[in-house]
Amino acid sequence: TSKLKNAKAGSIEQLVRDFYKSGMDSANVEKLGITPMKSEFEKIQNIKSRKGLLKVLAHMHLTSSAPMFSFGSTTDEKNSRFVIAALSQGGIGLPDRDYYTNKDKRSAQVRKKYVEHVQKMFELSGDSEATAKKEAATVMAIETQLAKHSRTRVERRDPNKNYNAFTFAKLQKLTPNFDWTTFFVSQGIKPPKKTDVGQPEFFQNLNKMIKTVKLNDWKSYLKWNLLRRAAPYLNSAFVKESFNFGSKFMRGAKKMRPRWKRVLSSTNGALGQAVGQLYVKKYFPEDAKVKAKAIVKTLLTSMGNSIKNNTWMSDKTKKLALVKLDSFHVKIGYPDKWKDYTGLKIGTDSYIQNIMRATEFATKKDLAKIG
Repeated sequence: TSKLKNAKAGSIEQLVRDFYKSGMDSANVEKLGITPMKSEFEKIQNIKSRKGLLKVLAHMHLTSSAPMFSFGSTTDEKNSRFVIAALSQGGIGLPDRDYYTNKDKRSAQVRKKYVEHVQKMFELSGDSEATAKKEAATVMAIETQLAKHSRTRVERRDPNKNYNAFTFAKLQKLTPNFDWTTFFVSQGIKPPKKTDVGQPEFFQNLNKMIKTVKLNDWKSYLKWNLLRRAAPYLNSAFVKESFNFGSKFMRGAKKMRPRWKRVLSSTNGALGQAVGQLYVKKYFPEDAKVKAKAIVKTLLTSMGNSIKNNTWMSDKTKKLALVKLDSFHVKIGYPDKWKDYTGLKIGTDSYIQNIMRATEFATKKDLAKIG
């Protein structure tokens, strides 16, 4: 529409238009290849110390993937009025730790195919066959070590066992080789006063790995995490390789979705409420929301009368039921207050860079909730 064509920079129309456009411009995506990722690869390659490793790790957690572990904000499960930091096991490329540890035939087959897939991705990034083979073996060794010290799905179902509140000092004491101040400050946040460490033994093992795994091996591992995250948004060779392993072999998908559907999913993922706002403007006018709210208000009033006049509830129970009814929040069609995308820059230069910008924007919003 003309409104989208003449959209003001920074408006939701401009963000949605250019994000979708960058993904649909397959000719440009093919032409660019992995060029837009060059500075990211250089950051990894230029790591010269453990501190440098943690700085790049923090940057990747913000902009692309989550190597080594998962980190973000969460509602405090023991005090839901607060949002705290949360650390949990992660850092593996296969869907579950059991794939690395089980001895059955299928798991062994998955491991073999996975190493071949990792090697192929390194080759597509420009590495020689011999180098890529070595890097794939390194990645598998690191991920296997992470998996072996991860809890099983059954163990993760116990909410008490997987809630472990740590002060910052206690967290640093748990993992003395991992400088959490560097990690948090590099993400633009203060070291959290309280962190839920889901699986402390996983981080104790990671603490050992920080010292025992060679810096060059960590570089290979970080590069793999970057490639794995970026592949669906790069040129067709990466997209096909990612699909063939992740969707076809692992999940039995027969056919890749058409490009427009994949790009639309990405646009929705990155700019969900912006897309939603444009949809609402066209298909759900304000008066429709007012009418729907009035209907729901009538239903709530009717329910209140039903509670007051029924004969099978005690007066005490009726009072509690009315308190509960009064606490209902009515949500119709779309939010009363939309998400603010101010500060997010989206262009037509590169699809993968738009993905990374949107990831960083969303991650920073998430981390800002801590405390």
